Amino acid sequence: MSLALNNARAADGRLKTQLVLADQAMISAANFAIGVLLARYLGPAAYGAFVLSYNIVLFIGGLHGALVFSPMMVLGAARSGLAAQEYFSAVLVYELALPHLRTDDDCGCGGGEHARPAMGPE
Repeated sequence: MSLALNNARAADGRLKTQLVLADQAMISAANFAIGVLLARYLGPAAYGAFVLSYNIVLFIGGLHGALVFSPMMVLGAARSGLAAQEYFSAVLVYELALPHLRTDDDCGCGGGEHARPAMGPE
């Protein structure tokens, strides 16, 4: 009976692995196809702007993963009870405050003495 159970678990593991690989293959193929279509129909300048902005988004996502998500998975899993609740509450506050941790000079959209002058004739 133990051998049959082990075989069933192994088959289940293989199926899950195949599904994960198929999922990744579909996502990669879709990303490639969208990239080819965008490159074909946008033109070099517009496609270059898209690629640059998309890479910035990916870079910021990587920073978020390295600075917030990965430590949360390691440090949060080691806590339980009240300590876990306090830790995840602190992470939530950090996540909500993170977009606001920039100066007016960084975004160019603030007011007051740091506002950028209007470009061109008014």
